[in-house]
Amino acid sequence: MKPAKRLLAALLVLAFAGCSQPSSVPPPSSTTSAEQATSTPAPTRSPVFWQEWTDPFSPEVARELENRAGSWWEEQLDRPSRYAWVMDIQSRYLPPEQWSEEPNLADILTFSQELDSSALEQGTAGICRVDFTFWYQPETYYMGPQYGDGACYVYLLVYQDPTREAQSISGWYSPETTAQRPENPDASSLGLNDYQYTMLTHQCRALAAAGITTLPEDWTAQELARYLVARGQDFGRKPEEWAANTAYDFLPGMILSIDFTGEDDAWANAPSPDLLKAITPEDWETALAALDTPTGNWTYQKEEGQVTAVLEGDVAYTFSLCPGFAEWNSRTFCTSIREL
Repeated sequence: MKPAKRLLAALLVLAFAGCSQPSSVPPPSSTTSAEQATSTPAPTRSPVFWQEWTDPFSPEVARELENRAGSWWEEQLDRPSRYAWVMDIQSRYLPPEQWSEEPNLADILTFSQELDSSALEQGTAGICRVDFTFWYQPETYYMGPQYGDGACYVYLLVYQDPTREAQSISGWYSPETTAQRPENPDASSLGLNDYQYTMLTHQCRALAAAGITTLPEDWTAQELARYLVARGQDFGRKPEEWAANTAYDFLPGMILSIDFTGEDDAWANAPSPDLLKAITPEDWETALAALDTPTGNWTYQKEEGQVTAVLEGDVAYTFSLCPGFAEWNSRTFCTSIREL
């Protein structure tokens, strides 16, 4: 297959391999829940049915609901796949008199088929709005089209009974205010953008965890297994999932292409099928155990367009810079490794 066709094939695979959100959390939605709801034939309950309600909760209980809403939402976004940074989680209890003032909430209350409205009517649950900011990790963009990141908010139904789990009653909405991706001073000191620096630190973390001291062409099956398990987490692959058949999986080739070449060709840079097949169940188990190995301390130095990362004074990894076709596509890739 010609390189252009290989690249097209890889892109088609990536387009259908998007990162999923946690199963208990509705994904960010480019079409709001309110818009989806208005396609139903009729409301499930009378519009603004809550207007005559009084707030059933004391200020103390309201604060408790707020705290539990923020904690629950943070748990839902605490993914082992490291697909995004989540920060600035702030929850706010909404008494009934404020529901009409909230964008989209009135339609959710009126049209939602899944809302536990009886809990609201009985005063055993309240509604909280949780605002948060999240930024995709650079690896996430390689896993297919993503919704926009930045400032977002959701609505949660929170029960007064602390033994009952909160429920998300909306998709993800973007407020009118915008958020700027934070600048990393460590990246600036090396003359890298945030995506390049983050990719660099992720690559170094995986190299250390896997104990890699040579480039991929010299790896054993055991070294390949250790690196895939360590690095795959940044691409949404859970460590325990690698034991499945990987002979025709695009991710090993994507990882090696991104981390060790200036190309975006997952198939051309894939490890040989024979090497993948040589990985035994015991090798995967050993690779899982290696994740607990401390990665040590790193020092970074940029010179003549390259970055050298030194681990504990024992191993030096040299990285070149790939400008990419967009800032998110720019990255570092390892070109040489030497033991000191």
